[in-house]
Amino acid sequence: MFNWQYKLMNLTSLEVGLFKNFFEEMPYDPYVEGDFRKRRYSTIRYDHYGKYEFLPHKKFIQSSDVNDLLGDVEREYEELEEDLVFSDDFKEVVDTFVKLSGINPYITQIGVHQIRIMCSDDIKGEPAPEGRHQDGFDYIGIFCAERHNVDGGVSEIFVNKDDEEPIIEKVLAEHELLIVNDREVFHNATGIQPNSDKPGYRDVFVFTA
Repeated sequence: MFNWQYKLMNLTSLEVGLFKNFFEEMPYDPYVEGDFRKRRYSTIRYDHYGKYEFLPHKKFIQSSDVNDLLGDVEREYEELEEDLVFSDDFKEVVDTFVKLSGINPYITQIGVHQIRIMCSDDIKGEPAPEGRHQDGFDYIGIFCAERHNVDGGVSEIFVNKDDEEPIIEKVLAEHELLIVNDREVFHNATGIQPNSDKPGYRDVFVFTA
């Protein structure tokens, strides 16, 4: 039986810039060198009423088998804002990830990484400083909330880690959601650069399950 490798969908019903305010005051990621990444992290699951609820606060850790850069490091981030997680618009994004991946949201814990990657003439923005990788989950979802004044940030998927050519190269547009079968393929995102003399950023939600 063939296992799917990736799925792609654009959530056209959402308003562009809808989540912008939730990315503005994010804390910097203390686990990477350079001020190019801001990050929050929470785990959520459906409650009995079919609404997403926060699960108890936990640290994020990946094995060194899958993360060459920060493997076996316990990383602790601030939680996502409640107004974001409890909003209908955010629920639509997560529900789409749930539907495309086929997970059970009442049982499966969903990790939500809210990430802003920044770039300027002095700052090199690296969405995936570890390079092409797997994350040690079943499914990964990358939802592009906004791209502002940037070039690059190409999402790549490889069948094998050392393949020369990806099976897909795609700059995720705003409100595009890419689902990756993390057991089947490797993924990466190339660096971003400002496309003018002003700083730029790329805002994404990354889901793990």
